[in-house]
Amino acid sequence: MSTLRSLGAMAAAAMASVLLVAACASDPVVDPAPEGSGAASASALAPPSPSDSPSLEPPPTPSPTPSLTPRPTPSVAPSPSVSASPSATPSPAPPVGQLLFRDDFSNATSPLWGASAEPSGSVAYADGALRIDLSVARHSLWSWRAVEPEQRLEVVRTEGRVTTSGAGAAGWLCGSADDRFIGGLIHSSGEWVVVDITDSTSSALDRGPLPEGIDPALPHLLSVECSGTSAGAMRLRLLVDGQEAVTLERDTGIDSFDRVGAYAFADEVGYAATFDDAAVSGGDAPSAASPSPAGSPDPSP
Repeated sequence: MSTLRSLGAMAAAAMASVLLVAACASDPVVDPAPEGSGAASASALAPPSPSDSPSLEPPPTPSPTPSLTPRPTPSVAPSPSVSASPSATPSPAPPVGQLLFRDDFSNATSPLWGASAEPSGSVAYADGALRIDLSVARHSLWSWRAVEPEQRLEVVRTEGRVTTSGAGAAGWLCGSADDRFIGGLIHSSGEWVVVDITDSTSSALDRGPLPEGIDPALPHLLSVECSGTSAGAMRLRLLVDGQEAVTLERDTGIDSFDRVGAYAFADEVGYAATFDDAAVSGGDAPSAASPSPAGSPDPSP
Protein backbone atom coordinates (compact mmCIF):
# COMPACT_ATOMS: atom_id res chain seq x y z
CA MET A 1 0.00 0.00 0.00
CA SER A 2 1.46 3.32 -0.93
CA THR A 3 1.51 6.22 1.48
CA LEU A 4 1.44 9.88 0.49
CA ARG A 5 4.00 12.01 2.27
CA SER A 6 4.10 15.78 2.58
CA LEU A 7 6.99 17.74 1.08
CA GLY A 8 8.07 18.67 4.61
CA ALA A 9 8.17 15.02 5.68
CA MET A 10 10.13 14.10 2.54
CA ALA A 11 12.69 16.81 3.26
CA ALA A 12 13.00 15.62 6.84
CA ALA A 13 13.43 12.05 5.63
CA ALA A 14 16.33 13.10 3.41
CA MET A 15 18.17 14.52 6.42
CA ALA A 16 17.10 11.91 8.99
CA SER A 17 19.65 9.66 10.67
CA VAL A 18 18.82 6.84 13.02
CA LEU A 19 18.69 7.56 16.72
CA LEU A 20 19.43 4.17 18.20
CA VAL A 21 20.23 4.35 21.89
CA ALA A 22 20.99 1.45 24.22
CA ALA A 23 21.42 1.73 27.97
CA CYS A 24 21.67 -0.45 31.04
CA ALA A 25 20.63 0.45 34.56
CA SER A 26 19.85 -1.06 37.92
CA ASP A 27 16.16 -0.19 38.12
CA PRO A 28 13.10 -1.54 36.28
CA VAL A 29 11.81 0.08 33.13
CA VAL A 30 8.48 -1.56 32.37
CA ASP A 31 9.00 -5.00 33.84
CA PRO A 32 7.04 -6.13 36.92
CA ALA A 33 10.12 -7.38 38.82
CA PRO A 34 12.48 -4.80 40.45
CA GLU A 35 15.62 -5.91 38.64
CA GLY A 36 18.08 -4.39 36.14
CA SER A 37 16.80 -2.82 32.94
CA GLY A 38 17.76 -0.99 29.79
CA ALA A 39 16.29 0.87 26.85
CA ALA A 40 16.99 1.45 23.21
CA SER A 41 15.18 3.21 20.40
CA ALA A 42 15.05 2.97 16.65
CA SER A 43 13.58 6.04 15.00
CA ALA A 44 13.75 7.70 11.60
CA LEU A 45 11.63 9.13 8.84
CA ALA A 46 13.50 7.05 6.27
CA PRO A 47 15.47 3.79 6.35
CA PRO A 48 18.17 4.44 8.99
CA SER A 49 21.77 3.35 8.80
CA PRO A 50 22.80 1.12 11.71
CA SER A 51 24.37 2.83 14.72
CA ASP A 52 24.70 1.95 18.36
CA SER A 53 25.50 3.95 21.45
CA PRO A 54 25.05 3.50 25.20
CA SER A 55 24.50 7.24 25.61
CA LEU A 56 21.17 8.32 27.08
CA GLU A 57 21.43 11.74 25.51
CA PRO A 58 20.17 11.63 21.91
CA PRO A 59 22.49 13.42 19.46
CA PRO A 60 21.39 16.46 17.45
CA THR A 61 19.48 15.42 14.34
CA PRO A 62 22.21 16.51 11.84
CA SER A 63 24.89 14.48 13.62
CA PRO A 64 25.24 10.88 12.42
CA THR A 65 27.50 9.81 15.29
CA PRO A 66 26.07 9.95 18.83
CA SER A 67 28.24 10.17 21.92
CA LEU A 68 29.74 6.92 23.12
CA THR A 69 29.99 8.02 26.76
CA PRO A 70 27.92 5.63 28.90
CA ARG A 71 25.53 7.13 31.39
CA PRO A 72 23.27 5.30 33.87
CA THR A 73 19.56 5.20 33.19
CA PRO A 74 17.71 7.04 35.97
CA SER A 75 14.78 5.33 37.61
CA VAL A 76 11.55 7.26 37.35
CA ALA A 77 9.01 6.59 40.05
CA PRO A 78 5.31 6.75 39.16
CA SER A 79 4.01 10.28 39.53
CA PRO A 80 1.66 10.81 42.48
CA SER A 81 -0.63 12.79 40.18
CA VAL A 82 -1.30 9.71 38.04
CA SER A 83 -4.81 8.33 38.16
CA ALA A 84 -5.84 5.14 36.40
CA SER A 85 -9.25 3.59 36.01
CA PRO A 86 -9.12 0.09 34.49
CA SER A 87 -12.38 -1.40 33.37
CA ALA A 88 -13.41 -4.74 31.90
CA THR A 89 -16.53 -3.26 30.28
CA PRO A 90 -16.35 -3.20 26.46
CA SER A 91 -15.96 0.42 25.38
CA PRO A 92 -15.45 1.22 21.69
CA ALA A 93 -13.00 4.02 20.99
CA PRO A 94 -14.78 7.28 20.11
CA PRO A 95 -13.98 9.07 16.86
CA VAL A 96 -10.75 11.06 17.09
CA GLY A 97 -10.50 13.79 14.48
CA GLN A 98 -10.00 12.31 11.03
CA LEU A 99 -8.18 9.30 9.65
CA LEU A 100 -4.64 10.42 8.81
CA PHE A 101 -3.23 7.25 7.30
CA ARG A 102 -3.24 3.47 7.32
CA ASP A 103 -0.06 1.40 7.22
CA ASP A 104 0.00 -2.34 6.54
CA PHE A 105 3.83 -2.38 6.54
CA SER A 106 3.93 -3.98 3.11
CA ASN A 107 6.25 -1.37 1.56
CA ALA A 108 9.60 -2.66 2.77
CA THR A 109 11.45 -1.03 -0.15
CA SER A 110 10.50 2.50 0.97
CA PRO A 111 9.90 2.13 4.71
CA LEU A 112 8.50 5.00 6.73
CA TRP A 113 9.45 3.49 10.10
CA GLY A 114 12.99 3.22 11.43
CA ALA A 115 14.58 -0.20 10.94
CA SER A 116 18.02 -1.44 11.94
CA ALA A 117 19.99 -4.27 13.55
CA GLU A 118 21.71 -3.63 16.89
CA PRO A 119 23.50 -5.70 19.56
CA SER A 120 20.35 -5.54 21.71
CA GLY A 121 18.02 -6.61 18.91
CA SER A 122 16.49 -5.46 15.66
CA VAL A 123 13.60 -3.58 14.10
CA ALA A 124 12.68 -4.79 10.62
CA TYR A 125 9.93 -5.12 8.06
CA ALA A 126 9.15 -8.85 7.89
CA ASP A 127 6.29 -10.82 6.33
CA GLY A 128 4.19 -7.72 5.73
CA ALA A 129 4.54 -6.39 9.28
CA LEU A 130 6.92 -4.41 11.51
CA ARG A 131 8.81 -6.78 13.81
CA ILE A 132 10.90 -5.99 16.89
CA ASP A 133 13.20 -8.75 18.19
CA LEU A 134 15.18 -8.35 21.41
CA SER A 135 18.31 -10.40 22.05
CA VAL A 136 19.19 -8.79 25.40
CA ALA A 137 17.01 -8.96 28.51
CA ARG A 138 15.93 -5.73 30.22
CA HIS A 139 16.26 -3.77 26.98
CA SER A 140 13.68 -2.12 24.78
CA LEU A 141 13.51 -1.00 21.17
CA TRP A 142 11.08 1.37 19.54
CA SER A 143 10.48 2.79 16.09
CA TRP A 144 8.36 5.75 14.97
CA ARG A 145 7.03 7.57 11.93
CA ALA A 146 5.66 11.09 11.49
CA VAL A 147 1.96 11.70 11.09
CA GLU A 148 0.82 12.70 7.61
CA PRO A 149 0.05 15.33 6.60
CA GLU A 150 2.73 16.95 8.77
CA GLN A 151 1.04 18.70 11.71
CA ARG A 152 0.79 18.87 15.48
CA LEU A 153 -2.26 17.24 17.00
CA GLU A 154 -4.02 17.77 20.30
CA VAL A 155 -5.34 14.20 20.11
CA VAL A 156 -3.94 11.19 18.26
CA ARG A 157 -4.98 7.55 18.22
CA THR A 158 -3.14 4.53 16.85
CA GLU A 159 -4.95 1.25 16.44
CA GLY A 160 -3.42 -1.94 15.11
CA ARG A 161 -2.78 -5.60 15.70
CA VAL A 162 0.04 -6.56 18.07
CA THR A 163 1.34 -10.13 18.34
CA THR A 164 4.00 -11.11 20.89
CA SER A 165 6.06 -14.10 21.97
CA GLY A 166 8.14 -14.55 25.10
CA ALA A 167 8.28 -12.51 28.30
CA GLY A 168 7.95 -8.75 27.91
CA ALA A 169 5.64 -5.92 26.90
CA ALA A 170 4.66 -4.25 23.62
CA GLY A 171 2.28 -1.61 22.31
CA TRP A 172 1.80 1.69 20.50
CA LEU A 173 3.30 5.11 21.30
CA CYS A 174 2.26 8.74 20.84
CA GLY A 175 5.19 11.15 20.49
CA SER A 176 6.46 14.64 19.81
CA ALA A 177 9.40 16.23 17.99
CA ASP A 178 11.40 16.62 21.22
CA ASP A 179 11.68 12.81 21.38
CA ARG A 180 9.13 12.40 24.14
CA PHE A 181 6.68 9.52 23.98
CA ILE A 182 3.90 8.00 26.02
CA GLY A 183 2.41 4.62 25.24
CA GLY A 184 0.06 1.83 26.22
CA LEU A 185 1.43 -1.71 26.40
CA ILE A 186 0.21 -5.24 26.99
CA HIS A 187 2.52 -7.32 29.20
CA SER A 188 3.01 -11.09 29.07
CA SER A 189 2.27 -11.27 32.82
CA GLY A 190 -1.34 -10.26 32.15
CA GLU A 191 -0.91 -6.56 32.90
CA TRP A 192 -1.34 -3.30 31.03
CA VAL A 193 1.54 -0.85 31.33
CA VAL A 194 1.69 2.88 30.59
CA VAL A 195 5.22 3.78 29.52
CA ASP A 196 6.89 7.20 29.35
CA ILE A 197 10.01 7.86 27.25
CA THR A 198 11.95 11.03 28.04
CA ASP A 199 15.55 11.68 26.92
CA SER A 200 15.70 8.11 25.56
CA THR A 201 14.90 6.71 29.02
CA SER A 202 11.77 4.62 29.36
CA SER A 203 9.91 4.16 32.63
CA ALA A 204 6.60 2.72 33.74
CA LEU A 205 4.13 5.40 34.84
CA ASP A 206 1.54 2.89 36.00
CA ARG A 207 0.40 -0.71 35.55
CA GLY A 208 -2.49 -2.96 36.43
CA PRO A 209 -4.35 -6.16 35.50
CA LEU A 210 -5.78 -6.56 32.01
CA PRO A 211 -9.55 -6.96 31.66
CA GLU A 212 -10.76 -10.44 32.53
CA GLY A 213 -10.54 -12.97 29.73
CA ILE A 214 -7.70 -11.32 27.77
CA ASP A 215 -4.82 -13.72 27.11
CA PRO A 216 -1.64 -11.68 26.47
CA ALA A 217 -0.11 -14.58 24.53
CA LEU A 218 -2.70 -14.17 21.75
CA PRO A 219 -2.76 -11.47 19.03
CA HIS A 220 -4.80 -8.43 20.05
CA LEU A 221 -6.12 -5.24 18.51
CA LEU A 222 -4.57 -2.48 20.62
CA SER A 223 -5.86 1.09 20.51
CA VAL A 224 -3.84 3.86 22.19
CA GLU A 225 -5.43 7.31 22.31
CA CYS A 226 -3.43 10.28 23.64
CA SER A 227 -4.47 13.86 24.45
CA GLY A 228 -1.82 16.55 25.03
CA THR A 229 -1.69 19.25 27.68
CA SER A 230 -2.65 21.83 25.04
CA ALA A 231 -6.14 20.35 25.42
CA GLY A 232 -5.99 20.23 29.24
CA ALA A 233 -4.46 17.35 31.20
CA MET A 234 -2.35 14.81 29.33
CA ARG A 235 -4.48 11.71 28.91
CA LEU A 236 -3.85 8.18 27.63
CA ARG A 237 -6.53 5.59 26.99
CA LEU A 238 -5.67 1.97 26.17
CA LEU A 239 -8.21 -0.43 24.72
CA VAL A 240 -7.59 -4.13 24.07
CA ASP A 241 -9.99 -5.69 21.57
CA GLY A 242 -12.43 -2.87 22.28
CA GLN A 243 -12.28 -3.25 26.07
CA GLU A 244 -10.91 -0.35 28.06
CA ALA A 245 -7.86 -1.45 30.02
CA VAL A 246 -6.90 1.92 31.52
CA THR A 247 -7.41 5.66 31.27
CA LEU A 248 -4.57 7.65 32.79
CA GLU A 249 -4.38 11.43 33.29
CA ARG A 250 -1.54 13.70 34.39
CA ASP A 251 -1.44 17.45 34.94
CA THR A 252 1.84 17.75 33.03
CA GLY A 253 3.33 15.98 30.05
CA ILE A 254 3.48 16.18 26.27
CA ASP A 255 1.84 19.28 24.82
CA SER A 256 0.82 17.87 21.42
CA PHE A 257 1.77 15.05 19.06
CA ASP A 258 3.31 14.77 15.60
CA ARG A 259 4.40 11.11 15.47
CA VAL A 260 3.39 7.62 16.51
CA GLY A 261 5.52 4.62 17.38
CA ALA A 262 5.79 0.90 18.12
CA TYR A 263 7.56 -0.27 21.29
CA ALA A 264 8.75 -3.56 22.79
CA PHE A 265 10.52 -4.39 26.06
CA ALA A 266 12.12 -7.76 26.91
CA ASP A 267 11.98 -9.30 30.37
CA GLU A 268 13.91 -12.22 28.93
CA VAL A 269 16.12 -12.87 25.91
CA GLY A 270 14.17 -13.71 22.77
CA TYR A 271 11.10 -11.52 23.25
CA ALA A 272 9.52 -10.47 19.96
CA ALA A 273 6.58 -8.28 18.94
CA THR A 274 4.93 -7.86 15.54
CA PHE A 275 2.87 -4.79 14.59
CA ASP A 276 0.47 -4.74 11.66
CA ASP A 277 -2.46 -2.93 10.03
CA ALA A 278 -2.00 0.37 11.86
CA ALA A 279 -4.64 3.07 11.48
CA VAL A 280 -3.75 6.54 12.79
CA SER A 281 -6.29 9.30 13.33
CA GLY A 282 -6.11 12.65 15.08
CA GLY A 283 -7.12 16.26 15.31
CA ASP A 284 -8.28 18.81 17.84
CA ALA A 285 -9.64 17.73 21.19
CA PRO A 286 -13.44 17.78 21.32
CA SER A 287 -14.82 20.91 22.94
CA ALA A 288 -16.37 20.54 26.34
CA ALA A 289 -20.14 20.69 26.31
CA SER A 290 -21.48 24.12 27.21
CA PRO A 291 -23.63 24.24 30.36
CA SER A 292 -27.33 24.65 29.84
CA PRO A 293 -28.59 28.18 30.55
CA ALA A 294 -30.32 28.67 33.86
CA GLY A 295 -34.08 28.50 33.65
CA SER A 296 -35.94 31.79 33.68
CA PRO A 297 -38.43 32.42 36.47
CA ASP A 298 -42.07 32.25 35.60
CA PRO A 299 -43.50 35.65 34.69
CA SER A 300 -45.52 37.37 37.37
CA PRO A 301 -49.25 37.10 36.90
